[in-house]
Amino acid sequence: MIIFREEWRKIGLSTEPANFPESEVAITRMYEFIGLPKPTFIHCKSPLDAQYHIAYQRTVEQNEGTGKVAVFGSDENLEYCGTEFWGQMDAYWIAFYEFAEKYLDVDYGSENSEKLSLWSTLAKNCSWFWCFEKFCFISDRPEILKFSNNRMHSEDGPAIRYRDGYEIYFWNGVEIEKQWIEDKESITKEQILKIDNAEKRRCLREILGAKRYYDIIAGKDGLKILDEDYDDNGNLMTLYETTMNDSVVNRKVQFLSVICPSTGREYNLYPSDQQSKNVFGAKSSTFNKEKIAYRHGDVGLLNLKKPMEKPIAET
Repeated sequence: MIIFREEWRKIGLSTEPANFPESEVAITRMYEFIGLPKPTFIHCKSPLDAQYHIAYQRTVEQNEGTGKVAVFGSDENLEYCGTEFWGQMDAYWIAFYEFAEKYLDVDYGSENSEKLSLWSTLAKNCSWFWCFEKFCFISDRPEILKFSNNRMHSEDGPAIRYRDGYEIYFWNGVEIEKQWIEDKESITKEQILKIDNAEKRRCLREILGAKRYYDIIAGKDGLKILDEDYDDNGNLMTLYETTMNDSVVNRKVQFLSVICPSTGREYNLYPSDQQSKNVFGAKSSTFNKEKIAYRHGDVGLLNLKKPMEKPIAET
């Protein structure tokens, strides 16, 4: 079972170039099932490239007999064409049914079993595909796929990139602007204030770091220090509060700047009640306000007889 799962996981995450001939054979058989002849296949370098091809073909058909000429690659008639056919990204449900057939002796009948085999073939050989009566557009696979905790994520470039240069940036599963990764220094106050999505604002705050984020919004006087102290590793902790209300949550925001002792990276913690008076109170709020005596990573030990305002040791 583990081998089967890993096999299909690799299929779903494959960055190997698409096998167009194998994909065409499977799709042609699918057309036969619904009584249609083999379509004209058009190979596309990416889903965006496919949209241009689809728009071009539609324009050709619309202009037949009018004397007008379609221009390939023009955005004039580009309109996204959705699809339920995701190729390798259908791997999750194909694997579910194929496992039952192969290892649990579930009998789907010969015709349904063949259809499942066709879907399996497509997942193993191509990315998205778009079926029309006379044409079928098949997209190549991406050359880059990056994840973190099973969510699309990349801190140093696109999380998805196709071989024609089409790329998409993600931060912990949220699609973001290329500028936020590739050109952070150019981000302006006006750009931040135009973001009306709280989740995307949160992502940008993580990318820039809370201090720089609020410095951009409110300038050098945008933050005030409520408290500073050192952890038992000698790293400075600083509790900040904004001097102005955050326009998304409509209140001032507190955050604690801390240093990870193992990586040396700076992190920002946000007190749950947003009413902390000192750095240790802010830290304890992330542990349900427990007065922890010893902390190791996400594990805290309490002294039941003597609540500790400041932990004896942290690692």
